[in-house]
Amino acid sequence: MGFVGVLVLFVVGSIIWVGVDCHANRHETGRSPTGWVLACIVFWIVAFPAYLALRRKPIEPYTLDDGTEVNAVTTRRHRRQPVWNEETQKMEWR
Repeated sequence: MGFVGVLVLFVVGSIIWVGVDCHANRHETGRSPTGWVLACIVFWIVAFPAYLALRRKPIEPYTLDDGTEVNAVTTRRHRRQPVWNEETQKMEWR
C-alpha cells in the first residue's frame, strides 16, 4: 500500500469519524451529521478542518447534588441508571 492508499484510508476514516462524532454531538455544531459527511465527501480539504474548528471541546465533568459525577458521556447516553435499593428490595432508576 503506497502513499495514495494510506491517504485514502485516512480521508475515509476521518469522514466516518466526523459522522459518528457529529451524531453524538450534533447540537454542538449546528449542522446535521449527514450534512457534515456529505461536505467532507465533496470537499474534504475544507470541510474536515472546518468541522474540527467548529466542534466544541468536551464538557468538563461536574457533580450533581447527590454526589454523582456526570460527564459528557453519562449525560447523553446514560441519563438514568438502574440501582438496587436495599431498603425496598426493588430496582430504582437514578
